[in-house]
Amino acid sequence: MVDSEKLLRFEVGSLFHKMVTSYQAAICGLLIYHPKMGTIESDPVGFASTIYPALEFDPREIQRLIRANVISLNTITDYLTYMLINGAYESLQNNYDEQAWLQLRLAHPEIEFLRHVRNAASHGGRWYFTDREPSRPANWRGKSIDKNMHDKLLFVADFPPGDIFVLLSDIEQLLK
Repeated sequence: MVDSEKLLRFEVGSLFHKMVTSYQAAICGLLIYHPKMGTIESDPVGFASTIYPALEFDPREIQRLIRANVISLNTITDYLTYMLINGAYESLQNNYDEQAWLQLRLAHPEIEFLRHVRNAASHGGRWYFTDREPSRPANWRGKSIDKNMHDKLLFVADFPPGDIFVLLSDIEQLLK
C-alpha cells in the first residue's frame, strides 16, 4: 500500500514534471532487475530524504501517465537524454580549470558544439543563444551551430537523440 503522505507529486505541466517523471520511468524500468519481481507493480519505490523519513512514488502512477499519453515515451527519452548531456558536459568541464577549459573549446570545435548542445538541453530541448552567441566555431561531423537555430528544437531529423552517444564517443577519442 502506498502511503500518500510520503508521495511527492509534480503536477502535470509543472516546471519539473517531465524531467522528474522521466527519471521515475527510468527507475521503474530498472525494477525488472529487482530480485522480488512479483512485487514490482504494487510496491512503492522509495528514496532516502532528510526532510521525510522516506519519499516514495507509485510505479503504477508512472505507468498510468504513460498509458494515458500524459507523458510520451519520446518525451521520457528526450528528458533522460537532456540529463545525460548535462551530466556528461559538467563532468568533462570539471576536469579543467577555467583557462584550460576555454583553450580546449577553442582548439576543438566539437567540444564547443557539445557546450551548445548542453545549453539547449538545459533550455528544455531548444537552442538558446544570447546576443553574442555562438561566438566560437562549434562544429561536429559536418554539423555546425549558428544563430538561426535559436528557439528551434534540439532533436531534429539531422540531429536525433542517438547522435549524443556518437558525439560523446568522438570527444572521448579526441581527448585520449
